[in-house]
Amino acid sequence: MKIFPKVLKKIGGITTVLIRGNDEIEQIIQIAKKIGLSNFVLDTNSSRCVDCNGKIEAIDKIRIMEKVPPRIYERQEKFWSCKGCKKLYWEGTHLVKIQEFVEKLNQRLK
Repeated sequence: MKIFPKVLKKIGGITTVLIRGNDEIEQIIQIAKKIGLSNFVLDTNSSRCVDCNGKIEAIDKIRIMEKVPPRIYERQEKFWSCKGCKKLYWEGTHLVKIQEFVEKLNQRLK
């Protein structure tokens, strides 16, 4: 099925965006430009749980000693817990990758 750009402008009063290409950064840039977003910011104070979308709050390290692998406990100082499902989070390599991704987005938005 082929979708024509004219059809995508307004559907039921909702503005839509036709995303072109396969590069995920370029696709996000297209959306950001369309909605007037000029910068992406990671804000750990408003982070949500990836499993249940619950609020995440800082938790004392001593409270989670038995709940994380020993090497993680030894290497990390900051931990967070989901208020909903109690999933634990820490600053691992996944956060570094997300930060790098956001930096790439912001460079392309300049």
